[in-house]
Amino acid sequence: MICLPRKSEKVYFDGFLPPWKRAIRISRLESYLRQLTTFRSLHPSGIGCRETASEPGFPNAEELFASCKPLPNNWQGLPASPFLVPAILDALCTSQFADVVEVVPAEADSFCADAVCKLGGIVLTGDSDLLAHDLGKDGGVVFFNQFGLRTLVDSGCHVVAAPISRPFAIAKQLNVSSISRLAFELKIDSTITLPEATRRARQSPEDTVLYENFLAEYTKYGSSAKVPASLLDTLILGLEFMDPRISEMVLQFHEPGEEVLRVYLPFLIDDPSRISAWDASSDLRCFAYSLLSLGSTIGHKSVFIHEYGRRGNRIVYHEVKMISPEMCTQYAKTMLDRLMAIRAILYDMPEFVQWRVFSISMVMCWYADNGRTPPLDECLLMVLGGAYVNTIKWEIIQLSAQSQAVMYSLRLIQKIMRYLVHHTSTTLDIQLMEVWKVLQKLPSLDRAIPSRLELLKEHGYGLELDKMLDLVKEAVGLVISPPYDQIRDGELVHGVDPEWQLPKRRRTSKRKLNSPASKKPSVNPTNQIDNIYSVLANT
Repeated sequence: MICLPRKSEKVYFDGFLPPWKRAIRISRLESYLRQLTTFRSLHPSGIGCRETASEPGFPNAEELFASCKPLPNNWQGLPASPFLVPAILDALCTSQFADVVEVVPAEADSFCADAVCKLGGIVLTGDSDLLAHDLGKDGGVVFFNQFGLRTLVDSGCHVVAAPISRPFAIAKQLNVSSISRLAFELKIDSTITLPEATRRARQSPEDTVLYENFLAEYTKYGSSAKVPASLLDTLILGLEFMDPRISEMVLQFHEPGEEVLRVYLPFLIDDPSRISAWDASSDLRCFAYSLLSLGSTIGHKSVFIHEYGRRGNRIVYHEVKMISPEMCTQYAKTMLDRLMAIRAILYDMPEFVQWRVFSISMVMCWYADNGRTPPLDECLLMVLGGAYVNTIKWEIIQLSAQSQAVMYSLRLIQKIMRYLVHHTSTTLDIQLMEVWKVLQKLPSLDRAIPSRLELLKEHGYGLELDKMLDLVKEAVGLVISPPYDQIRDGELVHGVDPEWQLPKRRRTSKRKLNSPASKKPSVNPTNQIDNIYSVLANT
């Protein structure tokens, strides 16, 4: 057993996953899609919630280490939160652990194993593959799901503790050369029992070539991106504070011989019966990918990106054609004009509110561009300011996911521009530098993706929701009234569907949708987490 706290030497994040894991990644996305589709069929009216918002609460120690998840029962069955990893990374990078956090150009487990081999100690992980790595004679592994509270017999004090698994000692006890030798037998024949796998592991492997290839996966460089050695140190510095998915994009652009660039989008919780929520921000991501190509040391290896995500009821890739540097500059001007128009209207509002309104306006422009019926006032009000309702409808869930996709796509642009400005010799023109300056003030994930309670409490900033809705429509009208630039098949096109109109103003019940002053939030008896992103940011 190990009792915490101990000194943390390194916190590693995956920055690149090897090509042989592509099938696993797609399989995982397909599993999420099945989960969401099943959940949608079981809850056709929407997701249930308490009509009165509760005060946010951080779980106490007993609840934190309980086997159940700190989520409402009616949310169980949903896929994992799509932006949890970048939120954790953000929180760590603004904490006392910032100096030891590192996004590596490979799978993190091989770097963890290498560090333990050199420095000693243990690896905290949720990945059982760490047991197959060489951790040295004294290295150990502790799994997150095995942490719990223990009471010390002598003092009666409560401590956080977990059992330690030491691969070297386990292998010695089983009389096998290593745990990796045992893991190999279990991998090539998953039907055999542990005693039979142990018996085979005591002998030489039948296929030595296959075994050597297996072992290569568990070395520090076996899962690394194949970038030129002369660039590796610079790239590692450039990966600092990047989301793992963004890191992977950067590394792919520097891999010689890579013909197709692949991007795996986080799985959004949207309405699976509708078009993917990512579609409303495709222009922004095309702009981001095109910017990244400006900093490539190998030039345009491909003008296409394969963007993997939900398309209907399947997980497939969508081919994105990158635009030229000149078009990047033109699109940057369009993007700035849109944002400045909204800021002029919401000049007295906090910046994070302005960004949220901008994200909604981008979604509304997408509806206009595609001639689709725009969301109703009810949906806009709920996403912008929350509401006292007992069911969140799927139309609202869809619009919220679309807004989240815009915010994440803006974050993608921000991270790529930071990399270009600080870690490459790329020279950005005036328009692009203006975008970079503006995006430096992009809110953190806990502000960008608020909970319903947080939205309700923000009404104290001085605007009622009815007025906020009118301002959103005014902002969207300013954005779409003149012809504006959209990216289509690697080209910029102009204009919107002339038949498209904003939804007509419909008065909503102030009792349900306006200021929360009429209802006092109740105390949260179960300390359920209202927004995991803000919990991480405030830890």
